[in-house]
Amino acid sequence: MTLTIFGAGAIGAYMAGKLANAGVPVRLLARPATAARLHADGLIIEENGQTLHLRAGELLTFQATKPVVLPCAREPVSPADILLITVKSHQLLAALPDIAPFVGPRTLLACLQNGIPWWYFHGLQGALAGRNLQCLDPEGRLSAALPLARLLGGVIQKSAEQAAPGRIVANPARGDAFLFGSPLPGLRPEGTEELLSALASAGLNPRISDDIRRDVWIKLLGNAVFNPLSALANADLAAMLAFPPARQLIRDGMAEVLAVARAHGVSLDISLDARLQRAEAVGAFRTSMLQDKLKGRALEIDAILGGLLELARLAQISVPHLETLYAATALMR
Repeated sequence: MTLTIFGAGAIGAYMAGKLANAGVPVRLLARPATAARLHADGLIIEENGQTLHLRAGELLTFQATKPVVLPCAREPVSPADILLITVKSHQLLAALPDIAPFVGPRTLLACLQNGIPWWYFHGLQGALAGRNLQCLDPEGRLSAALPLARLLGGVIQKSAEQAAPGRIVANPARGDAFLFGSPLPGLRPEGTEELLSALASAGLNPRISDDIRRDVWIKLLGNAVFNPLSALANADLAAMLAFPPARQLIRDGMAEVLAVARAHGVSLDISLDARLQRAEAVGAFRTSMLQDKLKGRALEIDAILGGLLELARLAQISVPHLETLYAATALMR
């Protein structure tokens, strides 16, 4: 069984390289120019003082995402057994036409994005059940194209940076893991065990979540404040936490995230001070939003903050610190 990864950014390329190095056949789907460069130069992963250099071959293939441009492809376009979608949330809708040829009637889909996911209200009970997030999927195109019964939501607990196309610098930390869970309570789609086994063989520490939405909130607790503030201030984690006014702003923003989570029935028994200390242990890491800003890329504002504010408005929760961060960050679009 071949794993297919759609998106050759930091996380997608990192996972592809680790899987191939462990002997798992993997196909990495990239933009045509990126796929051509990967074919020419290979994929480099730097981690723990070691460098892993992988070239296209039997276990690792690089393929262009657009079926009409395949000069560098080593295999025809075909549906995947397991498809990990690692592009960022704000890129998903535009990428749907390129994703579609790789989705078959039995494909296991795993969506690995930051922030409130497009599927958040699908599979829930209550007044908001089945609601589409207006900032991410207003017309329900994602829910129509990516069936929930074959979908795993994912939460990435891994820091990695794309230093250059095809060169990934990974920052190992305690607690690194990839969490997966179905938006439909109690469901484990066909292919889940094969995915977990493959990721485990590559040392990627996959785990099945008992409540994937709760794990989304746990990660968002940090992302919702660290990411926009880092982009606004051009500051890494260590710099933000070392500056007392910024540290207080981060703490106040986190308290608002907890309030929104509680309003939607998710209780996070987490000490804010302990969460700040955990972030300090990561060191001088540049958040994904800061990395995108420095490279002139679009920022994932809607998933990390827009979706959160949408949930706050639905629950009529006041979040002035998060609103301010959103307003200031959105001006950089």
